[in-house]
Amino acid sequence: MKFAKLFDLEDGEQVLLTVEYDDDKDQYELIFKTDFNGATASMKLGYKEESMALESMEKVELERAQEFRSSMSKHFITT
Repeated sequence: MKFAKLFDLEDGEQVLLTVEYDDDKDQYELIFKTDFNGATASMKLGYKEESMALESMEKVELERAQEFRSSMSKHFITT
């Protein structure tokens, strides 16, 4: 199973999803990332089991990636 997924959005921007293990929190994390003029916006969702994080990542579709980017854009000044 893949540990990353990249979405190319209609506006030319991208959203990257990865599954990583956080030693400090003792959990797997599904991480959403996107870039705004050199500043990275991210969101982490924690899971006890790697399989759950990977399954959640596989269920994310283009529409959800676009929603993530749109919601993060409200926190950045974009020109």
